[in-house]
Amino acid sequence: MKTSTVLLLTAFLILLGSLAAYNMALKNEYNKGTYKDPYHNYITLNYRDFDQVEINPATEMNVKIKAGPFSVQVHPHATDLVKIKK
Repeated sequence: MKTSTVLLLTAFLILLGSLAAYNMALKNEYNKGTYKDPYHNYITLNYRDFDQVEINPATEMNVKIKAGPFSVQVHPHATDLVKIKK
């Protein structure tokens, strides 16, 4: 076999192997079901007993307020941007 044929075959096999590995990892994550919880990587802060939320608009972050079980959650990358006062 020519060297170019061997190189192309090797590249194709590496591509095929990496796609198979990625698909298996993706299937494992799907089977766990963590994709259903949009806040699975958020940090829960211990704040209670407040009745107002003041939001100063900024271009740096988005704020989402949802009704549901009480918790204050912040994305790990936004902890230095969020200031919460009582």
